[in-house]
Amino acid sequence: DEGENTFRWTIRNGEDEGVCSTTNDVTIVRRLEVKRYNGFSPNGDMSNEYYIMQGLVYADDFTISFINSLGSTIRTLSKEDVEQLDYDPSMIEGGLREDEMVVWDGRADNGNLVASGTYYFVLTYTIYTRDYQTEEITNTTTVTFKDYVVVVRE
Repeated sequence: DEGENTFRWTIRNGEDEGVCSTTNDVTIVRRLEVKRYNGFSPNGDMSNEYYIMQGLVYADDFTISFINSLGSTIRTLSKEDVEQLDYDPSMIEGGLREDEMVVWDGRADNGNLVASGTYYFVLTYTIYTRDYQTEEITNTTTVTFKDYVVVVRE
């Protein structure tokens, strides 16, 4: 289910292997794991300015809700919301890797910056398995987990 599979395709024209032969490897990776960090510091020093998750880019859909220490939801973001986050790529030291995405800018739903502190989140993401020929969805995997993130503004 998870991991990496490599398929080797060989096309030959004729019986002799040396005549018009080509080989191509195709690697298919199915990822269900999302790597998350437990802190970021949106303070303008260009180090850990945004909350970034690795692997979430492979999800077909997701929702993430951030909750303060009093139990109030301060921000809920869907995949579409995250794709529309206004962030400055130059503030990400070394840039984003291909499998990373910014999922929170340290703001509440009302646009105000959140205070330093510990915030909890619930992330639910869905990955669809599709038929490689028809693109029809053949399986749906939904994963939900809870964790925390520390925001440091000093």
